[in-house]
Amino acid sequence: MTEITKSAILYTMMIITLNTAIALSVVGLDFLP
Repeated sequence: MTEITKSAILYTMMIITLNTAIALSVVGLDFLP
């Protein structure tokens, strides 16, 4: 694997993790009274 491929995979994983965290926080806030 090239360095560019490694960087792309790392960035993609970071974006997915951030989106998941944001979605979970939004859903969690929706369930709060």
